[in-house]
Amino acid sequence: MSESDDQSKDEKGGSARHAAQRGTGPPWVIRAGAPADADALCTIHRESILGLGSSGYGPKELESWAAGLVPYRYATAMVERGERFLLAEHPQVGPVGFCSFRDDELIALYVTPGWNQRGIGAALLAEAETA
Repeated sequence: MSESDDQSKDEKGGSARHAAQRGTGPPWVIRAGAPADADALCTIHRESILGLGSSGYGPKELESWAAGLVPYRYATAMVERGERFLLAEHPQVGPVGFCSFRDDELIALYVTPGWNQRGIGAALLAEAETA
C-alpha cells in the first residue's frame, strides 16, 4: 500500500499516517508489511496471544496456540498465498500491532500487550477495510 492509497482520515481530512507525522494524530503510523517484517510479526503475534489471551484461555491452551508461530510462515503467507499485512509502527518502539487479510477476509488482528486499548486494532481494521 502506498501513501497515496492511505484512506484513513483524521479530523482535519488528512490521512492518519500524515497526522502522526504532523504530531496531531496517534503516536504510530500504519504501513504495509513485507517479508522482511516476519520476525516482528511473529513476535507481536506470540506476545499478544500469551499476554492478552489469559482472560479466556489457560496456560496450556495459550502455549499450544502460540507453539506453531515461526517467522517464515508470515513471509510465505505474503509471497505464496497473497496475504496482505498492515503494521502499526511507533517511531521509537517499532511495530506494535498488525492485521492480515486476503481479498475481503480478515485473517489476523493482534496488538502487543501494553499497546492494546489505544485504538491500534481499530485503526488497522479501518485501514484493511479500505485497502
